[in-house]
Amino acid sequence: MKAILFLAFCSVIALYSCNKVNDPKRVDFAMSAVIDGKFETFTSGDSVRTINNYGVYITGVNDTTSDRISIYVGNTQGTFGPGVYTDTTANNVMASQILMYPAADYTHYYYSYYIKGTYNFTSTVTITSVDSTNLKGTFSGNIVLVDYISGTSALKNKVITNGQFNINRKH
Repeated sequence: MKAILFLAFCSVIALYSCNKVNDPKRVDFAMSAVIDGKFETFTSGDSVRTINNYGVYITGVNDTTSDRISIYVGNTQGTFGPGVYTDTTANNVMASQILMYPAADYTHYYYSYYIKGTYNFTSTVTITSVDSTNLKGTFSGNIVLVDYISGTSALKNKVITNGQFNINRKH
């Protein structure tokens, strides 16, 4: 009888310890996105840094590839809160920007860049909930290699879809 109880106990522990790391719908205090068709998670170094009362920086690192992603979301005309932020707005009202750094390369990074009629590499970040302890939302964008904007490289871009974040705010 003790052997049966022990096996039942071990089975329960084994079931609860299963981890669905590759499930694109799962965001458990981390960031995830599909980048150029490949699902990636950014679960290391995740943080939210508040900029006065009008914005935040959200950052994360991919443990496998060491790629880093950083998202700026802000509203210079009002208080930061839930809503849709994009880099196509005028005067930085409800503005966003996404930056992505390939592993160990701080010079040749990708970012969203928009100048009406010239560059259309935009980002959209939706803050679904925010409070003093947690920040949740979604993001997407078409980001371009910084060398292309400076005129030193041919066009290279990355498409980000299905981005999600659910990060505890650190105080």
